[in-house]
Amino acid sequence: MNVSVEILFADRKDPTGRAMRGFVECKNYDVKGSRVDVEQLNGVEGDIEEVLVGAEVVQLSLPEEQRVSVTTITVGLSAVLTCSIHGALRPPIIWKRNGIILNFLDLEDINMPDTKKTVISEMLLIIDNGFQIIYGFTMILHSCSYICPLEQNSQQNQVMIVDISAPSQDFGEDDSLYITKVTTIHMGNYTCHAYGYEELYQTHILQVNVPPVIRVYPETQAQEPGVSASLKCHAEGIPNPRITWLKNGIDILPKLSKQLSLLANGSELHISSVRYEDTGAYTCIAKNEVGVDEDISSLFIEDSARKTRLSVGNMFYVFSDDGITVLQPNECEIRRHIRPEERIFTSYEEICPRVEGEDTQSCLWASAVNVRDKYIYVTQPKQNRVMIIDIETQKAIQFLDVDPLPTKLHYDKSHDQVWVLSWGDMRQSSPTLQVIPEASAGEDLHVIHTPFEGVDDFFIPPTNLIINHVRFGFIFNQSKHVVHKIDLETVTHIKTINLKAYSCVPQAMAYTHLGGYYFVQCRRKPSAATSLQLIIDSVSDAIIGPNGDVSGTPHVSPDGRYLISVDQGSGRIRVQALTVQGEIKSMYDLKTNIHVSDLTFQPSFTEGNQYYIYATSHLQTDVLFVELSTGRMNVLKNLKDPITSKDWPWSSYNRIMKDSGLFGQYLITPAKDSLFVINGRQNTLHCEVSEQKDMLNEPYDWLELCLELEAEEAHELAHQGGNLGSCTA
Repeated sequence: MNVSVEILFADRKDPTGRAMRGFVECKNYDVKGSRVDVEQLNGVEGDIEEVLVGAEVVQLSLPEEQRVSVTTITVGLSAVLTCSIHGALRPPIIWKRNGIILNFLDLEDINMPDTKKTVISEMLLIIDNGFQIIYGFTMILHSCSYICPLEQNSQQNQVMIVDISAPSQDFGEDDSLYITKVTTIHMGNYTCHAYGYEELYQTHILQVNVPPVIRVYPETQAQEPGVSASLKCHAEGIPNPRITWLKNGIDILPKLSKQLSLLANGSELHISSVRYEDTGAYTCIAKNEVGVDEDISSLFIEDSARKTRLSVGNMFYVFSDDGITVLQPNECEIRRHIRPEERIFTSYEEICPRVEGEDTQSCLWASAVNVRDKYIYVTQPKQNRVMIIDIETQKAIQFLDVDPLPTKLHYDKSHDQVWVLSWGDMRQSSPTLQVIPEASAGEDLHVIHTPFEGVDDFFIPPTNLIINHVRFGFIFNQSKHVVHKIDLETVTHIKTINLKAYSCVPQAMAYTHLGGYYFVQCRRKPSAATSLQLIIDSVSDAIIGPNGDVSGTPHVSPDGRYLISVDQGSGRIRVQALTVQGEIKSMYDLKTNIHVSDLTFQPSFTEGNQYYIYATSHLQTDVLFVELSTGRMNVLKNLKDPITSKDWPWSSYNRIMKDSGLFGQYLITPAKDSLFVINGRQNTLHCEVSEQKDMLNEPYDWLELCLELEAEEAHELAHQGGNLGSCTA
């Protein structure tokens, strides 16, 4: 007798959360592989006890000591995570990362067995509606076929019977998860379980080690006898590298003294009073468990050091209504003033053409970026163009016409291209996104119009010493609950990530390579007290969910190890650690009365691989600084009123804060009528620079201004009207 029994598995759920209902047929019909009417099977008499007689039930096991497995791999190698769940008739293995099932995703760097084929042959059906795989029966019986439940959108009562007469096998290594080329985005927790048995799962913790990468500063310097000299070495790696120094190939440790000392865990070699015998090649060596890196910083002691080109320090560019001022930071000397009426080298047009109806000839700037220490690109919204300044000659050499009202620039180092966001008009009714390729070439420059429409803003993850290439960026469409992933090399759309389930209209993004997380700030609803912050997994491009109860604008430290979330309305600052295991851990909350406008990171001068944050207020005159490792907080008071938001329409940051790069000591922030310089080593206010004209006429009145800014780092300082405009170094 052919027996068919309908079974409701109340304790088993399909992927939609519904209890699974199916039919077990213990003597296969001849209609196998063809369409049948489910109602034909419902009427068959029988008893479930008869069906289950002699049936084998899935039995699974996982040794207690293997419930958590830790795998450590070096970046660039391949990794294999093998699931240790065993047992007779084991269903196929399901792999998850951050709660997201990976088996059916098309991931270029993560491979698994052909789960679809395996699952179909063992325990599933293909429904007629486009051959969609539907999950079902979790208790496999020998010599039985299983008819899968119909989904709501499938053709009613039509199914395809799949033969599962062969016993289920243990797949062994075929159920492993393979990562072909491990990077730091892959670190984190992965889980595996047999389908339908999620209560028994194994956790794999993937740790990724990275060999050290270092940068020294300066590469070469010349000093006069008796002055102090510092040689700096910044190293990144996982685990944190240990730094040692050699002088002319000999370890300097035995020679350490009051005159020769190591600071910040060896990151800085300081010589308090140099002598002729201090001349030499100083080698910084960074080493951890998986590698070593080294570089040389040369020091020359000579009487005529000030006359050589080997003195330390780069130029700092200040953009104002009175043109462009080039500051020599060490001596606080104005080396160059490019006035509005000066001519652009190639076109012979004025730097800032006179506007009909205006009494004075003035400039208006919005954004500036440094391009490989060769050129500075700066937007001129009035002229609808991007002007290019040659850093070596300190001259404006050409300009490129772009779409109306260019307001934001970003230099993509990975592809040597400058991205330009134009608003179209002050209502931002027709924004466009353009790209200037081969930006560092300096010749035959042109503008490419991207196909993206209605762009409200864009985000390109930053690079650092460990991550020196970025493939993807994101654009936000006006008032849309989505972010669009784009390929930066081909300037094409990759996919759309829908945020509608969280009612999230994106406003800002941040990224850490440790675990590969994107943090998305959602626009605050008028009725809400705070703004939601979502997390997206860059491995799967899936939304993990909200970042707990964290709200506000996300900021990630340059090394990717800290997430700072700033709620502008409440003044609350949340600090989270991003661990080398790919975890996001809360550290502490700071409750302040500073309504933060902008925030930046300053490397610590006392502790290696640590940072301070400096934050400005969009309403108040105070500047907040916090030591991230401890939460120690202090305030610099009375830095004068910021420019009003209505006078700075180009962004929400009406008072920005800019650091001076990886090795820089000073930070800058503009007030309404002056520029303040902060000493990041001492955490004190260093000086105030008044109006641009005062700087030019009486330079020695502000002799204490000393900016050690790195040309390697791009800086954008924007200000409008009769005040300091935009700065870059």
